[in-house]
Amino acid sequence: MFRPTSEPIIFLYATIYMINLSILPQFVLQKLCLQKHNGNASSCSVSEVEEVDQELQKSASEWWFIIIASAQIPSVITCLIWGPLSDAIGRRASIYVVPSVSLIQNLVFVGCAYFATSHMGFVVLGFCLSTLFGQFPGVISLCYGFITEVTADNKEARIARLAFVDASIFFAGVLSGLGAGQLLERLGFVAVFIFSITINTFLLLYITFLLPDLKKLRQKEAMKSTEEEAEELQAINAKAKEAGEENADETSSSTSEDSKGSPQKFCLSLLNPYTQIKQVFRVIFAKDTRRMVLPPLLAFTFSIYAYVGDLTSTALYLKGPPFLMTADYIGYYYAIQACLRGIGVISVTQISHRFLHLSDMNLMLFGIASEAITYTAIGLSKTRTQVYCVNIIGLGLPVANALLRGYTTKQVAPENYGALLAAFASLDCLAYTTNAITLEIYRATLDSYPGAMFVFLGACAGVAFLIMFIFKFYIRRFPAKTPEALMEKSELKSDL
Repeated sequence: MFRPTSEPIIFLYATIYMINLSILPQFVLQKLCLQKHNGNASSCSVSEVEEVDQELQKSASEWWFIIIASAQIPSVITCLIWGPLSDAIGRRASIYVVPSVSLIQNLVFVGCAYFATSHMGFVVLGFCLSTLFGQFPGVISLCYGFITEVTADNKEARIARLAFVDASIFFAGVLSGLGAGQLLERLGFVAVFIFSITINTFLLLYITFLLPDLKKLRQKEAMKSTEEEAEELQAINAKAKEAGEENADETSSSTSEDSKGSPQKFCLSLLNPYTQIKQVFRVIFAKDTRRMVLPPLLAFTFSIYAYVGDLTSTALYLKGPPFLMTADYIGYYYAIQACLRGIGVISVTQISHRFLHLSDMNLMLFGIASEAITYTAIGLSKTRTQVYCVNIIGLGLPVANALLRGYTTKQVAPENYGALLAAFASLDCLAYTTNAITLEIYRATLDSYPGAMFVFLGACAGVAFLIMFIFKFYIRRFPAKTPEALMEKSELKSDL
């Protein structure tokens, strides 16, 4: 029976994150405008239709990069720590930190919006608070870890469940696109950030009262099995000889002495970041699995770079020439795009597995190809109608990153899910930082061809496609140790 677990969490937090992602670049632009015009609000209305000054646009893109980089660079390390930590202390306990910190973050943004001429450093400080849980990639990693743990005994259902997680992200984009754009247009930035605070409150309530604690459930099952084993042991000891009983007593006493020290060692291990980071590298470079894990990780590096570039650059791209969109039209764009991608990730995965019976590998290749074509088409668009319509091509786009994560988790043991997903989350955070290249391309080509950065993002997705295409045929060169690898090999033989 399908029971929602982390899907509502990613939906609610993604709503907050998408709001910030679409609103904050416009917020930065307005604050810089107010500084330029000495606080004259009439010259810096969020509904201003006139062409934005290009120098102001370039300055806003520079500040936006500083904001992102200051948060994402530390998040690379934070994600590596939180992944193995969630394996140890449980997913539910780890997820609690997300709404708590996010609520404080949006309170800071409310203060920055109320005092509109305050220094931009306060916006940077507010955005940096979310480094405590690894930003949005860290939340995705925790939610993916929850799903992979739930489906540990049913891996066939994993891709479908992960598709619902990704769909939750995109449907959140619909709500944030429509809600944030209209709130900003009519009530201003303060109302938008208060809306995010309200969502954080609902998120805290859901985690507290409805989210199952998988760690406690496993402990209860372990206690039941331990009690049964203890009863069997008592029966054996009752029939054992006197000498055997003494040996059993000695063994049990030495075991209890060891267990007294183990909680202290366990706590020290949890508090040591080096231990958590070392565990991540131990998992991804393990001799038995590295050939199945490293190529998808490399492809993910390029694919997520393109995807993050889309997320972080779209608002500035649409705000500037040749589109010159106002806040409400940018909101409509995000909503339409998110709706199409949310429907796409569910429909594509369900149709492929239920009717077309495509392997995970072929589905990944389809998703990455869709990503490359979509970004190239956005870069080539010249009018508002074109840039709206090309998103239809991107129905399969979200499948790429979901499948890369889901496929790779099938290659490792359940106790290493968090560590492996931490590696993906760190690459996700790193993509936000390295997207300085994309923003630099945008600044350099703003006067001549602003769409060049999206053509570049399409090329990055093309590199990911090439890596996985080569991996598809390379995989048959070494022994298949997992059901997924066996399936790929049999598929290749039938193709040949």
